Amino acid sequence: MGLRATRLSLHGFRGYAQEEFTFDSDLVLLVGPNAVGKTNLLEAVQLLTALTSFRHPLIGQLISHGSAQARVELDVAADGRQLNLALSLRPGKRSYLLNGKPKTPRDLRGLVPAVCFEPGDLDFAKGSSGVRRRALDDLGCQLSSTYFKVKGDYDRLVQHKGRLLREEADERLIASVDDVLVEAGAHLSFYRARLFEALSVYAAENYRRLSSGEQKLTCSYRMSWDRLDERTGSAPAAVDDLRQRFADALIRFRTAERARKRCLVGPHADELTLDLDGQPVSAFASQGQQRSVVLAWKVAEVRKVEDSLGMQPLLLLDDVMSELDDRRREALLDFTTQGMQIFVTSTHKGYFTSRFLDRAQVIQLPRSQAVTR
Repeated sequence: MGLRATRLSLHGFRGYAQEEFTFDSDLVLLVGPNAVGKTNLLEAVQLLTALTSFRHPLIGQLISHGSAQARVELDVAADGRQLNLALSLRPGKRSYLLNGKPKTPRDLRGLVPAVCFEPGDLDFAKGSSGVRRRALDDLGCQLSSTYFKVKGDYDRLVQHKGRLLREEADERLIASVDDVLVEAGAHLSFYRARLFEALSVYAAENYRRLSSGEQKLTCSYRMSWDRLDERTGSAPAAVDDLRQRFADALIRFRTAERARKRCLVGPHADELTLDLDGQPVSAFASQGQQRSVVLAWKVAEVRKVEDSLGMQPLLLLDDVMSELDDRRREALLDFTTQGMQIFVTSTHKGYFTSRFLDRAQVIQLPRSQAVTR
Protein backbone atom coordinates (compact mmCIF):
# COMPACT_ATOMS: atom_id res chain seq x y z
CA MET A 1 0.00 0.00 0.00
CA GLY A 2 1.29 3.45 -0.87
CA LEU A 3 1.14 6.51 1.35
CA ARG A 4 1.07 10.01 -0.08
CA ALA A 5 1.32 13.17 1.98
CA THR A 6 -0.52 15.87 0.04
CA ARG A 7 -0.60 18.90 2.35
CA LEU A 8 1.32 20.20 5.35
CA SER A 9 0.08 23.14 7.41
CA LEU A 10 2.04 24.85 10.19
CA HIS A 11 0.90 27.47 12.71
CA GLY A 12 3.33 28.76 15.31
CA PHE A 13 5.66 25.81 14.76
CA ARG A 14 9.39 26.46 15.13
CA GLY A 15 10.16 29.40 12.82
CA TYR A 16 6.87 29.23 10.91
CA ALA A 17 4.17 31.67 11.97
CA GLN A 18 1.72 30.35 9.39
CA GLU A 19 2.55 28.36 6.27
CA GLU A 20 1.04 25.71 4.04
CA PHE A 21 2.70 23.36 1.56
CA THR A 22 1.05 21.09 -0.99
CA PHE A 23 2.80 18.05 -2.44
CA ASP A 24 2.03 16.49 -5.82
CA SER A 25 4.95 14.11 -6.38
CA ASP A 26 6.52 10.96 -4.96
CA LEU A 27 9.79 12.91 -4.78
CA VAL A 28 9.72 16.21 -2.92
CA LEU A 29 12.97 18.19 -2.82
CA LEU A 30 13.21 21.06 -0.33
CA VAL A 31 16.09 23.31 -1.37
CA GLY A 32 17.56 26.33 0.35
CA PRO A 33 20.45 27.66 2.41
CA ASN A 34 20.97 26.66 6.01
CA ALA A 35 18.62 27.98 8.72
CA VAL A 36 15.58 28.58 6.48
CA GLY A 37 13.41 25.84 7.99
CA LYS A 38 13.96 22.81 5.75
CA THR A 39 14.58 20.47 8.65
CA ASN A 40 11.63 21.92 10.55
CA LEU A 41 9.31 20.73 7.78
CA LEU A 42 10.62 17.17 7.98
CA GLU A 43 10.35 17.31 11.76
CA ALA A 44 6.69 18.33 11.50
CA VAL A 45 5.99 15.39 9.19
CA GLN A 46 7.84 13.02 11.50
CA LEU A 47 5.92 14.21 14.57
CA LEU A 48 2.64 13.41 12.83
CA THR A 49 3.73 10.04 11.44
CA ALA A 50 6.43 8.42 13.57
CA LEU A 51 5.07 10.43 16.55
CA THR A 52 8.59 11.45 17.50
CA SER A 53 11.36 13.74 16.30
CA PHE A 54 14.98 12.80 15.67
CA ARG A 55 15.86 16.01 17.51
CA HIS A 56 14.07 14.80 20.67
CA PRO A 57 13.01 18.36 21.60
CA LEU A 58 11.07 19.67 24.56
CA ILE A 59 7.55 20.75 23.60
CA GLY A 60 8.40 24.38 24.31
CA GLN A 61 11.15 24.25 21.70
CA LEU A 62 8.58 23.40 19.02
CA ILE A 63 6.45 26.48 19.69
CA SER A 64 7.42 29.69 17.90
CA HIS A 65 8.81 32.47 20.06
CA GLY A 66 5.95 34.68 21.15
CA SER A 67 3.27 32.07 20.42
CA ALA A 68 1.19 30.41 23.12
CA GLN A 69 0.71 27.23 21.11
CA ALA A 70 1.54 25.50 17.85
CA ARG A 71 -0.44 23.34 15.46
CA VAL A 72 0.65 21.17 12.56
CA GLU A 73 -1.58 19.27 10.15
CA LEU A 74 -0.80 16.67 7.51
CA ASP A 75 -3.18 15.35 4.87
CA VAL A 76 -2.35 11.81 3.74
CA ALA A 77 -3.87 9.58 1.09
CA ALA A 78 -3.65 5.99 2.34
CA ASP A 79 -5.14 3.00 0.57
CA GLY A 80 -8.06 4.98 -0.81
CA ARG A 81 -8.67 6.81 2.47
CA GLN A 82 -8.10 10.48 3.15
CA LEU A 83 -6.52 11.10 6.54
CA ASN A 84 -6.07 14.41 8.30
CA LEU A 85 -3.54 14.19 11.11
CA ALA A 86 -3.26 17.14 13.48
CA LEU A 87 -1.01 17.87 16.44
CA SER A 88 -1.61 20.72 18.89
CA LEU A 89 1.24 21.77 21.15
CA ARG A 90 1.04 23.76 24.38
CA PRO A 91 3.74 24.05 27.04
CA GLY A 92 3.96 20.62 28.63
CA LYS A 93 1.13 19.15 26.57
CA ARG A 94 0.54 17.66 23.14
CA SER A 95 -2.76 16.42 21.70
CA TYR A 96 -3.58 14.58 18.47
CA LEU A 97 -6.58 14.55 16.17
CA LEU A 98 -7.42 12.14 13.36
CA ASN A 99 -10.02 13.48 10.94
CA GLY A 100 -11.11 15.91 13.65
CA LYS A 101 -11.49 13.33 16.43
CA PRO A 102 -9.22 13.23 19.51
CA LYS A 103 -6.78 10.34 19.50
CA THR A 104 -3.99 9.04 21.70
CA PRO A 105 -0.53 8.25 20.33
CA ARG A 106 -1.40 4.58 20.79
CA ASP A 107 -4.33 5.02 18.37
CA LEU A 108 -2.05 6.54 15.72
CA ARG A 109 1.01 4.34 16.13
CA GLY A 110 1.80 2.63 12.83
CA LEU A 111 -1.04 4.35 10.97
CA VAL A 112 1.29 6.44 8.78
CA PRO A 113 4.85 5.17 9.34
CA ALA A 114 7.96 7.13 8.45
CA VAL A 115 11.69 6.44 8.33
CA CYS A 116 14.10 9.34 8.76
CA PHE A 117 17.76 9.50 7.71
CA GLU A 118 19.72 12.52 8.94
CA PRO A 119 23.42 13.33 9.44
CA GLY A 120 23.31 12.37 13.11
CA ASP A 121 22.45 8.83 12.05
CA LEU A 122 26.08 8.34 11.04
CA ASP A 123 26.71 7.86 14.76
CA PHE A 124 24.82 4.58 14.39
CA ALA A 125 27.97 3.09 12.88
CA LYS A 126 30.69 4.93 14.76
CA GLY A 127 28.97 5.61 18.08
CA SER A 128 28.24 3.55 21.17
CA SER A 129 25.70 0.78 21.63
CA GLY A 130 23.45 3.37 23.25
CA VAL A 131 23.03 5.11 19.89
CA ARG A 132 22.02 1.83 18.25
CA ARG A 133 19.67 0.90 21.09
CA ARG A 134 17.88 4.22 20.76
CA ALA A 135 17.53 3.89 16.99
CA LEU A 136 16.19 0.37 17.35
CA ASP A 137 13.70 1.40 20.03
CA ASP A 138 12.50 4.38 17.98
CA LEU A 139 11.58 2.02 15.15
CA GLY A 140 10.16 -0.65 17.45
CA CYS A 141 7.90 1.87 19.18
CA GLN A 142 6.61 3.01 15.80
CA LEU A 143 5.86 -0.54 14.68
CA SER A 144 4.18 -1.80 17.84
CA SER A 145 2.14 -0.24 20.65
CA THR A 146 3.16 -3.17 22.82
CA TYR A 147 6.84 -2.39 22.24
CA PHE A 148 6.14 1.26 23.08
CA LYS A 149 4.40 0.36 26.35
CA VAL A 150 7.02 -2.15 27.47
CA LYS A 151 9.82 0.32 26.70
CA GLY A 152 8.09 3.06 28.69
CA ASP A 153 7.44 0.75 31.64
CA TYR A 154 11.04 -0.44 31.69
CA ASP A 155 12.50 3.08 31.49
CA ARG A 156 10.37 4.27 34.41
CA LEU A 157 11.37 1.28 36.53
CA VAL A 158 15.09 1.74 35.81
CA GLN A 159 14.86 5.42 36.74
CA HIS A 160 13.01 4.53 39.95
CA LYS A 161 15.53 1.86 40.90
CA GLY A 162 18.38 4.25 40.12
CA ARG A 163 16.95 6.78 42.59
CA LEU A 164 16.63 4.08 45.25
CA LEU A 165 20.25 3.01 44.73
CA ARG A 166 21.48 6.59 45.01
CA GLU A 167 19.42 7.05 48.19
CA GLU A 168 20.81 3.77 49.60
CA ALA A 169 17.28 2.47 50.11
CA ASP A 170 16.44 -0.71 52.00
CA GLU A 171 17.49 -3.93 50.28
CA ARG A 172 13.97 -5.33 50.44
CA LEU A 173 12.54 -2.29 48.64
CA ILE A 174 15.07 -2.61 45.82
CA ALA A 175 14.36 -6.34 45.56
CA SER A 176 10.64 -5.62 45.18
CA VAL A 177 11.40 -3.25 42.30
CA ASP A 178 13.60 -5.93 40.72
CA ASP A 179 10.64 -8.33 40.70
CA VAL A 180 8.72 -5.95 38.42
CA LEU A 181 11.81 -4.88 36.48
CA VAL A 182 12.50 -8.46 35.45
CA GLU A 183 9.13 -8.76 33.73
CA ALA A 184 9.42 -5.53 31.74
CA GLY A 185 13.09 -6.08 30.96
CA ALA A 186 12.63 -9.63 29.70
CA HIS A 187 9.90 -8.55 27.30
CA LEU A 188 11.86 -5.52 26.07
CA SER A 189 14.98 -7.59 25.40
CA PHE A 190 12.88 -10.18 23.59
CA TYR A 191 11.12 -7.67 21.32
CA ARG A 192 14.25 -5.64 20.67
CA ALA A 193 16.48 -8.62 19.89
CA ARG A 194 13.94 -10.06 17.46
CA LEU A 195 13.66 -6.70 15.69
CA PHE A 196 17.45 -6.44 15.58
CA GLU A 197 17.73 -9.91 14.08
CA ALA A 198 15.28 -9.12 11.27
CA LEU A 199 16.96 -5.81 10.47
CA SER A 200 20.41 -7.42 10.57
CA VAL A 201 19.50 -9.85 7.80
CA TYR A 202 18.23 -7.04 5.56
CA ALA A 203 21.17 -4.76 6.36
CA ALA A 204 23.73 -7.46 5.56
CA GLU A 205 22.06 -8.05 2.21
CA ASN A 206 21.96 -4.32 1.47
CA TYR A 207 25.62 -3.87 2.40
CA ARG A 208 26.63 -6.77 0.18
CA ARG A 209 24.99 -4.99 -2.74
CA LEU A 210 26.62 -1.67 -1.85
CA SER A 211 30.09 -3.21 -1.58
CA SER A 212 29.64 -5.52 -4.59
CA GLY A 213 30.06 -8.48 -2.25
CA GLU A 214 33.58 -7.50 -1.24
CA GLN A 215 32.85 -7.33 2.50
CA LYS A 216 30.49 -9.00 4.95
CA LEU A 217 28.49 -7.02 7.50
CA THR A 218 27.74 -8.92 10.70
CA CYS A 219 25.37 -7.50 13.32
CA SER A 220 25.36 -8.97 16.84
CA TYR A 221 23.17 -8.48 19.91
CA ARG A 222 24.50 -9.39 23.34
CA MET A 223 22.43 -9.16 26.51
CA SER A 224 24.12 -7.22 29.30
CA TRP A 225 24.13 -10.27 31.55
CA ASP A 226 25.96 -12.33 28.90
CA ARG A 227 29.09 -10.18 28.68
CA LEU A 228 31.33 -13.16 29.40
CA ASP A 229 29.69 -15.31 26.73
CA GLU A 230 30.38 -15.44 23.00
CA ARG A 231 28.40 -12.83 21.09
CA THR A 232 25.46 -14.11 19.13
CA GLY A 233 23.23 -12.56 16.54
CA SER A 234 20.38 -14.97 17.29
CA ALA A 235 17.14 -13.77 18.81
CA PRO A 236 16.19 -15.28 22.20
CA ALA A 237 14.01 -18.36 22.08
CA ALA A 238 11.51 -17.39 24.77
CA VAL A 239 10.61 -14.66 27.23
CA ASP A 240 10.66 -17.19 30.09
CA ASP A 241 14.34 -17.90 29.44
CA LEU A 242 15.18 -14.20 29.45
CA ARG A 243 13.15 -13.63 32.59
CA GLN A 244 15.16 -16.24 34.49
CA ARG A 245 18.52 -15.08 33.16
CA PHE A 246 17.73 -11.46 34.01
CA ALA A 247 16.58 -12.39 37.52
CA ASP A 248 19.76 -14.40 38.11
CA ALA A 249 21.90 -11.52 36.85
CA LEU A 250 20.21 -9.02 39.16
CA ILE A 251 21.09 -11.22 42.11
CA ARG A 252 24.71 -11.59 40.94
CA PHE A 253 25.12 -7.84 40.41
CA ARG A 254 23.20 -6.68 43.50
CA THR A 255 26.29 -5.87 45.56
CA ALA A 256 28.01 -4.12 42.64
CA GLU A 257 24.91 -2.05 41.89
CA ARG A 258 24.65 -0.88 45.49
CA ALA A 259 28.35 -0.01 45.52
CA ARG A 260 28.16 1.97 42.25
CA LYS A 261 24.66 3.33 42.95
CA ARG A 262 23.33 2.61 39.47
CA CYS A 263 21.65 -0.13 37.44
CA LEU A 264 24.31 -2.26 35.77
CA VAL A 265 22.31 -4.97 33.99
CA GLY A 266 19.22 -4.93 31.83
CA PRO A 267 18.18 -3.95 28.30
CA HIS A 268 19.50 -0.41 28.86
CA ALA A 269 23.00 -1.92 28.89
CA ASP A 270 22.68 -4.48 26.09
CA GLU A 271 25.40 -4.36 23.44
CA LEU A 272 24.66 -4.02 19.73
CA THR A 273 27.76 -4.41 17.58
CA LEU A 274 28.50 -4.06 13.87
CA ASP A 275 31.48 -5.78 12.25
CA LEU A 276 32.93 -5.77 8.73
CA ASP A 277 34.80 -8.98 8.00
CA GLY A 278 35.09 -9.56 11.74
CA GLN A 279 36.42 -6.09 12.63
CA PRO A 280 34.37 -3.50 14.58
CA VAL A 281 32.93 -0.87 12.25
CA SER A 282 33.34 1.87 14.86
CA ALA A 283 37.09 1.30 15.22
CA PHE A 284 38.36 0.02 11.88
CA ALA A 285 35.95 1.01 9.10
CA SER A 286 36.66 4.02 6.90
CA GLN A 287 34.20 6.92 6.81
CA GLY A 288 32.92 5.66 3.48
CA GLN A 289 32.37 2.18 4.88
CA GLN A 290 30.60 3.60 7.94
CA ARG A 291 28.28 5.60 5.71
CA SER A 292 27.52 2.50 3.67
CA VAL A 293 26.68 0.60 6.86
CA VAL A 294 24.23 3.30 7.97
CA LEU A 295 22.72 3.47 4.50
CA ALA A 296 22.27 -0.31 4.48
CA TRP A 297 20.61 -0.16 7.90
CA LYS A 298 18.22 2.65 6.97
CA VAL A 299 17.07 0.81 3.87
CA ALA A 300 16.58 -2.24 6.10
CA GLU A 301 14.28 -0.14 8.30
CA VAL A 302 12.17 0.72 5.26
CA ARG A 303 11.85 -2.95 4.36
CA LYS A 304 10.98 -3.93 7.94
CA VAL A 305 8.17 -1.36 8.03
CA GLU A 306 6.79 -2.83 4.81
CA ASP A 307 6.97 -6.36 6.21
CA SER A 308 5.42 -5.50 9.57
CA LEU A 309 2.74 -2.99 8.58
CA GLY A 310 2.03 -3.94 4.98
CA MET A 311 2.76 -0.47 3.65
CA GLN A 312 5.72 1.58 2.52
CA PRO A 313 6.71 4.35 4.92
CA LEU A 314 7.29 7.95 4.06
CA LEU A 315 11.05 8.42 3.74
CA LEU A 316 12.52 11.62 5.19
CA LEU A 317 16.09 12.43 4.11
CA ASP A 318 17.47 15.46 5.91
CA ASP A 319 20.64 16.86 4.34
CA VAL A 320 22.24 13.43 3.97
CA MET A 321 23.19 13.82 0.32
CA SER A 322 26.08 16.08 1.32
CA GLU A 323 27.37 13.23 3.54
CA LEU A 324 27.35 10.65 0.72
CA ASP A 325 29.47 10.37 -2.40
CA ASP A 326 27.91 10.09 -5.87
CA ARG A 327 27.79 6.29 -5.82
CA ARG A 328 26.06 6.11 -2.44
CA ARG A 329 23.61 8.89 -3.35
CA GLU A 330 22.59 6.95 -6.43
CA ALA A 331 22.36 3.73 -4.43
CA LEU A 332 20.09 5.33 -1.85
CA LEU A 333 17.73 6.66 -4.49
CA ASP A 334 17.76 3.36 -6.38
CA PHE A 335 17.00 1.44 -3.19
CA THR A 336 14.10 3.66 -2.26
CA THR A 337 12.38 4.96 -5.38
CA GLN A 338 10.10 1.98 -5.83
CA GLY A 339 6.74 3.57 -5.16
CA MET A 340 7.29 5.27 -1.81
CA GLN A 341 7.11 9.01 -1.23
CA ILE A 342 10.42 10.64 -0.38
CA PHE A 343 11.08 14.06 1.14
CA VAL A 344 14.64 15.32 0.71
CA THR A 345 16.28 18.49 2.02
CA SER A 346 19.43 19.93 0.50
CA THR A 347 21.32 23.19 0.25
CA HIS A 348 21.46 22.92 -3.54
CA LYS A 349 20.29 20.77 -6.43
CA GLY A 350 23.77 19.81 -7.60
CA TYR A 351 23.70 16.63 -5.53
CA PHE A 352 20.95 15.18 -7.73
CA THR A 353 20.94 13.74 -11.21
CA SER A 354 18.65 15.00 -13.94
CA ARG A 355 16.83 11.67 -13.68
CA PHE A 356 15.86 12.54 -10.11
CA LEU A 357 15.12 16.22 -10.75
CA ASP A 358 12.88 15.44 -13.71
CA ARG A 359 10.61 13.46 -11.38
CA ALA A 360 10.81 15.71 -8.33
CA GLN A 361 8.66 18.54 -7.05
CA VAL A 362 11.21 21.18 -6.11
CA ILE A 363 10.26 23.63 -3.36
CA GLN A 364 12.67 26.50 -2.89
CA LEU A 365 13.01 27.96 0.59
CA PRO A 366 12.44 30.59 1.80
CA ARG A 367 9.03 30.64 0.14
CA SER A 368 9.53 34.06 -1.44
CA GLN A 369 11.69 32.14 -3.93
CA ALA A 370 9.27 29.23 -4.33
CA VAL A 371 9.28 27.33 -7.59
CA THR A 372 7.42 24.24 -8.74
CA ARG A 373 8.96 21.49 -10.80
